[in-house]
Amino acid sequence: MIDFVVEINNKKYSVIYKGGKKIIINDVEFTIDEFNSKNENEILLRLGQKHYHIISGLSEDNRFTYNICGNLYKLKLHTRLQYLLQSRSEEKLSKEKYSEIKAPMPGLIVKLNVEKGSIVKKGQSLLVLEAMKMENEIQSPSDGKIKDIRVKTGVGVEKNELLILLE
Repeated sequence: MIDFVVEINNKKYSVIYKGGKKIIINDVEFTIDEFNSKNENEILLRLGQKHYHIISGLSEDNRFTYNICGNLYKLKLHTRLQYLLQSRSEEKLSKEKYSEIKAPMPGLIVKLNVEKGSIVKKGQSLLVLEAMKMENEIQSPSDGKIKDIRVKTGVGVEKNELLILLE
């Protein structure tokens, strides 16, 4: 099973590919009746009575641009984990003051890149959290100073557990 989020023209869709001919889009299951790849950039797809002729290309902002039956769409794929991390980062960025860095998901602290008293810049890597066999860099949401570190390397954490205090 492959689980990811597709962003098309800034609208997000949950997509789960169950293998074979089953795909779930926003909780609605579809059967792929036909899938033919003419070449690496051109696909013919049939879902029930709907036929799609898809031509892909990479746009300037690292998103894929698709021409689907004459309509252009900008598409970006995220694994479910990448989407959760991005959503969490965007949520943090929308706040005025950043003081608590919390775990976006359960995982294991595999590396600390800062220590108490360190001066950090927005976007700087603070630590590495391993979750679902993937290493995820937790970055500073703003410029600041590390007030306290509440975790150690090799320690497991739960979702929303306080990791670092930033002032």
